[in-house]
Amino acid sequence: MTSRKFLTVVTVIIMVAWCLLVLSSWLLSAMMVEGVRSLLTGEGLRWLFGNMAYGLLSPLLVWLLMAAMAWGCLKECRIFASNDNASNRRKSVAFRVAALFTLAYVAVIALLTLLPHAVLLSPTGTLWHSPFSRALLPLTFLGTMLFGVVYGLVARTFTSLHDIIEAMLNGLRSTAPLLFAYMLLMPLALALRYVFC
Repeated sequence: MTSRKFLTVVTVIIMVAWCLLVLSSWLLSAMMVEGVRSLLTGEGLRWLFGNMAYGLLSPLLVWLLMAAMAWGCLKECRIFASNDNASNRRKSVAFRVAALFTLAYVAVIALLTLLPHAVLLSPTGTLWHSPFSRALLPLTFLGTMLFGVVYGLVARTFTSLHDIIEAMLNGLRSTAPLLFAYMLLMPLALALRYVFC
C-alpha cells in the first residue's frame, strides 16, 4: 500500500471514528450512563477546543521526530549501500571510527548513570524513575544520529553541515505519513479518554 493510499484510509477511518465518538457520547450521556461525558455539551466543547493543541504534545511526538532524524542519518550516510572494493576499505574505516565515537558516547552516559551518586540517577539512587530512564529513547536516537554522522563524515558521504541537516530532514520527510497519522490519532485517543473515563 502506498503512503498516499495509507493516509487516505487512515483519514477516512479516523473521521468515521470521530463521528461515532461524538454521536455515541451524546447518546450515552443522554441515556445517563454513568461515567460518560458528551462532547456536545458546553463542558465537552470547552475541553475539545481547549485541549486541541496541548493534546498533541507528548513524549511520543518527540520520540517519533528523533527516530525519524536518526533514520535519516543512517540512511543518508549510506552504511547499508554496497559499493566496489575501493570504497569498502573507506567504509570499514568509517565503521570503526563511528563505532569508537559511539562507544565513547555510551561510556559518558554510563559514567553519568552507573557510578554511586551519579547525576542521572533518581533521588533514591536507582535508574527507575530517573532522568536517565525518562531520556533513554532520546539518548538512543541521539547515539544513532552520532554514529550515522561520524560514519558519513569519515566515509565522505557527508561533506558539510548542510549534508547532515539534509539527511535529518530527509528522515523527517520519509516518516511524514507516520507523523500525519499521529496528528490524527492522538486527539481521538484523548477524546476517547475524556468521554469514557
